[in-house]
Amino acid sequence: MRAVGVRGGGGNADALFIDDTVPDPVVKPGHILVGIKAFGLNRMDIMQREAKYPYALLPESGTIMGVEFSGMVIENGPNCTSNFKPGDRVFGLAYGGAYAEKISVSENMLMHMPPHMTFETVAGIPETYFTAIQALHLVGSLEKGQTVLIHAGASGVGQALIQVARHGGASKIWTTAGTDEKCALCRSLGADVVVNYRSQDFAEVIKKDTDGRGVDLIIDLVGRDYWHKNMASAAKDSKMVLVAAMSGNMIENFNLRDLLNKRIWVLATTLRTRDSTYQRKLRDKFIELAMNPLAQGDMKITVDKVYPWGQISDAHKRMEANVNAGKIICTSQKGKNPGGRPKRAEYRDPKVQPYLLKTRARALTLQEPGQQTSSLLLSLPPELRRRIYEDVLGHRKVHVVFEFGPQEYRTDIPKQSTYSTGPQPSTSPPASSYAASHH
Repeated sequence: MRAVGVRGGGGNADALFIDDTVPDPVVKPGHILVGIKAFGLNRMDIMQREAKYPYALLPESGTIMGVEFSGMVIENGPNCTSNFKPGDRVFGLAYGGAYAEKISVSENMLMHMPPHMTFETVAGIPETYFTAIQALHLVGSLEKGQTVLIHAGASGVGQALIQVARHGGASKIWTTAGTDEKCALCRSLGADVVVNYRSQDFAEVIKKDTDGRGVDLIIDLVGRDYWHKNMASAAKDSKMVLVAAMSGNMIENFNLRDLLNKRIWVLATTLRTRDSTYQRKLRDKFIELAMNPLAQGDMKITVDKVYPWGQISDAHKRMEANVNAGKIICTSQKGKNPGGRPKRAEYRDPKVQPYLLKTRARALTLQEPGQQTSSLLLSLPPELRRRIYEDVLGHRKVHVVFEFGPQEYRTDIPKQSTYSTGPQPSTSPPASSYAASHH
């Protein structure tokens, strides 16, 4: 099958590529094989891409990124007891592996899609809403009438937090965001007070709004940079739930007296490291609290932008730039080359001529790396195919054309060869002058 890979095991967004040599997942007992239609991006994916993910991953995580997806059931594994059947439209959470065409996922983490919702929309729901329900209800124990401060309100998780808090009976919700547009979005979702952190001090706003009392529950995704202001914003006997630490982990001038004076409960939680029994409990809580409101439009999932997965690098760059308001979604469907006029990978070195494939085929075309793969390319021996993937197809938005002559293919490929990608010629040279090229 095809899946998103990372060259060298870790790197920046340009290291991402579509690898179509990935083995199909093994369907274990209690698991269901799903053909993925769309998947959501999350900031943990950036850390995993860079080989900097800070938490110990469970064995189920694997090496493929992605924890939320939508798709259709292909088959049930042994010992499944749920009512999923082949062809069902589903969405769910995973420990990893969603950046792929197929995934084997525990039946405890899978749900049926509401019939009128799209694959792209529901793919962004599981991680965001599961995290929100976990933080507010399972960990924060939100009670009706309490006041809540939510940071990063325009993020996917932040938007879910605002709506779950509102439906959970919060009497007043403050949130933070970084642009006027994001602030407006937070208000539209139910936040009472939205603080633009670039121009306002949220601790001062809350102090004024509450006459110095503070808020009952703080949900923080930022970490270090907000710690001291969170302490100032917390009411006595309040709770602060730490979900992420995007600004950093180490806090300077940390004083335990801040906690003791107000009797603040500080709780930290993660989602990906929980076992499937916990995940099932959380899934059932999501179905209880959020499934119907989402299906009926009383709660929303904001999709910022949808990319074909051939543009996965662009999708990661958008998330890293922090310009998205809502979820970034990728679809794992075949699509056209988004780069406009194609280029060719041209054979320039006569020394490579002996390494051409003997075939009657005149041309092999890949629209976008990994998007359309001919069986001819798959028929090449692994050592040549791997070199093509790594050195030619890695260039995004390149329309690669391989034209083969009658020469016989050889396996002793030179380790050092010179190839180039050049502009598409107006007239094609003889077929024997082209080959799979090394850039």
